[in-house]
Amino acid sequence: MLPGESHVATALILSSNAVATILCFGALGSIATAFIATLGPKTGLRTMVITRFSSGYVGGTIYSILNILTQCEDSLISILSL
Repeated sequence: MLPGESHVATALILSSNAVATILCFGALGSIATAFIATLGPKTGLRTMVITRFSSGYVGGTIYSILNILTQCEDSLISILSL
């Protein structure tokens, strides 16, 4: 901490960096998901089937595991926010 700098100012700076990081990576994830979703009507396939076709069985399995972890994290946040 610099001289004359308060703990509150440091916390606000760290907090704003965290918010910016969350927003940027959230936008990147949304753009990727939106692009894959546009392929569904063209091919007639669901999103997880398209990823299995483009990434293979092992890649589809990795995406599925990441999806399960994301859903568990969302459930945990919902439980803890009660």
